[in-house]
Amino acid sequence: MDKKRILIAEDEAIVAEDIRRTLEKFGYQVVGMVSSGAEVLAKTAEFNPDLVLMDIVLQGKMNGIEAAEVIQTRHQTPVIFLTAYADAATLERAKVTEPFGYILKPFEDQSLHTAIEIALYKSQAQKRIAHLNAVLRAVRNVNQLIVREQDLDRLIQQACRLLVETRGYHQAWIFLLDSDLEIFKTATAGSAERDREMLELLEQRLRPGCIGFFHQPGLTILSVLADSCPTCPLRQYYEKEGAFITRLEIAGEPYGLMGVALPQAMLGDVEEQSLFQEVAGDLAFAIHGIYLTEKNRLAEEERRQTEARLHAIFSYAPNVAIQGFDRQGRMLFWNKAAEAIFGRPEINGVADIFDDLLTDKNGRQNLKMILAEVDRTGLPYGPQEFVFHNPAGHQGIAKATIFSIPVEQGSKEFICMSVDITDLKQEEENRVKLEAQLRQTQKMEAIGTLAGGIAHDFNNILAALLGYTELSLLGLDLEPDQEQIRKNLEAVIQAGNRARDLVRQILTFSRQSEEKQKPVQVSLVVQEALKFLRPSIPTTIEIQAHLDAKNGDDMVWADPAQIYQVVMNLCTNAYQAMQERGGILRVSLTNILLRNEPIQTIPQLQEGSYVKLTVRDTGQGMDAWVKDRIFEPYFTTKKPGEGTGLGLSVIHGIVMHLNGAIVVYSEPGRGSTFQIYLPHWKGTSVPRLDYAASIPRGQERILVVDDEPPIADLVQQLLQRLGYQVTAVTNSQEALKIFQANPDAFDLVITDLTMPHLTGLELSRKILQRRADLPIILCSGYSDITVAAEMRKIGIKEYLMKPISARTYGETIRRILATSKE
Repeated sequence: MDKKRILIAEDEAIVAEDIRRTLEKFGYQVVGMVSSGAEVLAKTAEFNPDLVLMDIVLQGKMNGIEAAEVIQTRHQTPVIFLTAYADAATLERAKVTEPFGYILKPFEDQSLHTAIEIALYKSQAQKRIAHLNAVLRAVRNVNQLIVREQDLDRLIQQACRLLVETRGYHQAWIFLLDSDLEIFKTATAGSAERDREMLELLEQRLRPGCIGFFHQPGLTILSVLADSCPTCPLRQYYEKEGAFITRLEIAGEPYGLMGVALPQAMLGDVEEQSLFQEVAGDLAFAIHGIYLTEKNRLAEEERRQTEARLHAIFSYAPNVAIQGFDRQGRMLFWNKAAEAIFGRPEINGVADIFDDLLTDKNGRQNLKMILAEVDRTGLPYGPQEFVFHNPAGHQGIAKATIFSIPVEQGSKEFICMSVDITDLKQEEENRVKLEAQLRQTQKMEAIGTLAGGIAHDFNNILAALLGYTELSLLGLDLEPDQEQIRKNLEAVIQAGNRARDLVRQILTFSRQSEEKQKPVQVSLVVQEALKFLRPSIPTTIEIQAHLDAKNGDDMVWADPAQIYQVVMNLCTNAYQAMQERGGILRVSLTNILLRNEPIQTIPQLQEGSYVKLTVRDTGQGMDAWVKDRIFEPYFTTKKPGEGTGLGLSVIHGIVMHLNGAIVVYSEPGRGSTFQIYLPHWKGTSVPRLDYAASIPRGQERILVVDDEPPIADLVQQLLQRLGYQVTAVTNSQEALKIFQANPDAFDLVITDLTMPHLTGLELSRKILQRRADLPIILCSGYSDITVAAEMRKIGIKEYLMKPISARTYGETIRRILATSKE
C-alpha cells in the first residue's frame, strides 16, 4: 500500500522535527518541512502532497490561514491547522479555508494520527464525490446533446468534448466502423497534441491498437493503457493512465468503439464503470437512432424516386398501353399510350372494347371471366392478340397481358399491358411475301438455267412415246404380235409416267404454294436433283455422289420443294464455277453427331444428330471479302444477265428456318465447299403403297366433263372397265343441262378445271346449288393454291393432278363415295 505523503508547515524547527518523527512512526511519508507561507505554496505545487499540516503562525508576510486559502483554491489539498490559539476570532478566520482539522498544541500523538486519518478519508470522499458529479454532469450534457443533435459527426465530436471538459476523463475517443470493420468516422477530445497525432494516425490508414477490443463484448478495463496497446504511436501519453473501452451497440448490433483515458485510481470504482457504460449505451442509442432516421430517409427517398420513375414509365412509356381494372372489370386508370391506342374510356368506352375483343382460339372471352381466372390462379393471362379500332376508326391488332397486383390486405387490382402490333404484323406479312417472292424469283432463275436439261429429258420421253406407238401401229399392219404390242404399250406407259414425274418436279419446284413440311429422305431428293441436272452440265464436269444413308438416317422434317431447291441451287452454283475449265462436282451425304468441340465451331447449332449435305467444287474459289457477302440478297459476282444474286440468300433463309446451319470453306484457286447441317428427324419412315393390289371397282353412275375429247373418251373407257356407268360430255354447258334435267341420275361428278363457257369451279358451284350432297372431283394439269382454297370453299371433295392413273381414279372414287354415305 502506498504511503500517504504529508507536508509540514511549522515555524519552530524543534516542533517540526518532533511532528516528522511522529508521522513516520505511523507510516506516513514526510515530503518536506517548511516555515513560511511562501515555502508551503511552492512545496505543495512541487510535491502535490496528500495532506498539509499547517501552523497558523508562519514566518514571512503570509500566515497559515492565508496559505491554506491559496492551497484550497489551486490544488484542493486537505489542510489540518496546528495552533496554540483557540480564540473565537482565529477560529472564524480558519473556517473560511474549510480546513479538514483543527488541533490545539500541545496534542497527543494518537490525536494527531486520528485527525490525519479522518482528514485523508474525508478528502478522498470529497474528491470521489466531485469526480462523480463531473461524470454525472457529463451524462446530463451528453443526454442533452443526444436530444438536440441529429448530425452524426457533430454528435460524436461533441460527446468526446463534453466528457473531457466536465473533467470526467483526460482523453475520450469514438471510432465508428463499417461492416468490413474499417473506421469511417472518428472523434477525439482531450490534449490538442494527442488529438493531432490521433488524426494523423488515421489519415495514414493505420489502425489504433484499441480497435482490437471491438470483438470483446461488455466493458474492457485497462490498468495501464500504454501496456495494452504496445504498437500504438500514442502510447507515450498513456504510461500512467488506465482506460475504459466498450462497444457502442444496440440489441447486439455493434456500431463502433468508445474509449476514455482516466487516472488509474478510478479504474476500480464500480459507480465510475457503471456511469461510463451508461454514457456509452446512451450514445449507442443515439447513433442507432441517427442510422435508423437516415435509413428511413434513404428508404423514403428511394420510394419517392421509385414512385417517380414508375409514374414516368407509366405515363411516358411509348407504345405500351397500361390500364388498371378492379374485380368487376371497371377501369381505374390508364396511361397516355392507352389513350393514343384505344382512346379515352369516357369517350370510347375502352372497358367495353376489352370486354368484347379479348379473344383466344376458343372464341370471345369476357373480361370479368379473365380477371376471375387471374384472381383465382395468380397466373397472368396472355400474351393474347386481339383486334381493336383506334380513335380514328382504323382496325388494328394489339397483344395484351393481364396480371394482378396486391394493393391492400386482401385486395387486388388488375393490370392490362398492351402493345399495338399492327405495324409489326404488317411488316411480318410483307416480309413473308417478300421472302416468297425471292424464293420464286430464284426458282425461275434456276428453271431458266436448267432449260436445256428439261428439253433433253422431254425429247427423250417423246421419242419413246412416239417410237413405241409407231412400232405398235406398224405391227398391226402385219401379222399382230400381241406380246410385242403389249411390251410396246407398257414402254409407252413407262415413258408417260416419266413425263408426268418430270412435270410434277418442275411444278413442285416452281409453284408459289404454302410451305408443307413432312419427313423428307434427303438422299432421294439429291438423286432426283442430280438426275435433273446431268443433261445441263458440260461433259467436262464430272459428278461424284457419295450418299451414305441407310435405314432412313438421312430423314429431315422439311418442305421437299425447299430441300430440292437447296440442292439444285448449290449444285448449279458449283458447276457454273467450273464451266470454263471443267472439274469435279462432289456431292456427299452423311449422318453425324455433334457434341462439344464441333458445336463450338458452329455456335448456332445445339448438340444432337444432324444430316450433313456437302457440295464441293474444284472451281476458282472465293476470297474472304466475297465469302463474307455471298448470303446478302442481290450480291453476285456473275456478269449481268447471268444471275440475280438471290440464290444463296434464299438458301440461307431456308436452312435457318429449318434450325440448321451453313458452313462455307473457300480460297482463291482451291474451289469451294458448302456444308449444310439439318436436324435429323427420327420419326417413323413414310409408308410405301402396295401397287400390286387390285384396283378398287364399283357400279355407281358418274358424269365426266372435259373439253378435250381424247381425255373424256379415255376416262370414260377407264371407268367403264372398272364397272361404273359413265356419261362423258365435252361441253360444260351441255353437262349442266344434262344434270339439271335429272339431278338424281348421278352419284358422282368428275370435271376438268379449265374449260370454255363454264369453268370446272363454276360448273361445280351450280351443281352443288341444286344438289349439295353430290360428291365432285376436280381435275387439272396445274396446281394452284388459290384454286384449292376456292374448291374447299365451294364444297368440292377432291382435287387431282393430271395425268391420273387408273389406280388413283379407283381409290379416290371409292373413298369419296364412302365418305358421302356416312
